[in-house]
Amino acid sequence: MASRVSGEKVRIHNHYLKSTIFCGACGSRLVVQLSKNRHDVVYDYFMCVGRHLKRNDCVQPVVPIHVVEDKIVDRYKSIALSPTFRGMLERQLTDELRIDLETEHQLRPELESRREALTAKRMKLLEAHYAGAIPVELLKSEQDLISRQLADVNERLQRSTLDEQKLRRTMEAALALSENCYEAYRRAPDHIRRLFNQAFFTRVLVDVEANITVELAQPFEALLERAPSPVESALAARAASSSDNSRKNKEPRPALFAGRGSNEVLMVGPAGLEPATNGLKVRCSTN
Repeated sequence: MASRVSGEKVRIHNHYLKSTIFCGACGSRLVVQLSKNRHDVVYDYFMCVGRHLKRNDCVQPVVPIHVVEDKIVDRYKSIALSPTFRGMLERQLTDELRIDLETEHQLRPELESRREALTAKRMKLLEAHYAGAIPVELLKSEQDLISRQLADVNERLQRSTLDEQKLRRTMEAALALSENCYEAYRRAPDHIRRLFNQAFFTRVLVDVEANITVELAQPFEALLERAPSPVESALAARAASSSDNSRKNKEPRPALFAGRGSNEVLMVGPAGLEPATNGLKVRCSTN
């Protein structure tokens, strides 16, 4: 999650979705707008920055914040590791964890020896400095280098003492959670929801009808089973309809080959669906 956090300024009207949601019409960020009616009732909306600042001709209307929140919660219903992939991933991680811990245990004596040598070197440098043999600039440079090397060694030593059973329980809990991201997200407080969204999505686009389209981040784009959102389904249907109309308006083109999928013929042969018509150079039926 930490690798996905994108920079953003904390303003007066902050919201956990502000770094994630974008205008589906022009691609600009959506920000929080608060409106008060004559009864002093405050309503909160997401507003397109592009339209608000007149950077473009965007026509995206404001969208009630709770509508977008609810739709993103629902979107998490389709984000989950399948049981099959979860089992495969658990076996692989268990094997890698065992090998990694065994390697760290074997290296422990060497790491302890390395730590002792670095500590002794640090003391010798101090003694040389006090004796006037090393200037303070060189002492500082060498001490900084030793400090970085010691930090690395200490981190490796700490890994070698980790409890394998505790790590396995943590891994199993995380994998179990990944099978039901919806429930985890639904129960999470706002700051955890922010991390969820920044980890799973590169962007969430909100269209003029307040429908959302999510762009999954890697590795979730490749690993998670992805159900189409309502926006994606509508766009796909529109594209299919447009394609069908385009084909109707064009003259039919002769097939160059008969494709096959599995063991079934996918394209009609030269004779068409009706008996071949005699007297034509190309033996095919008429429309």
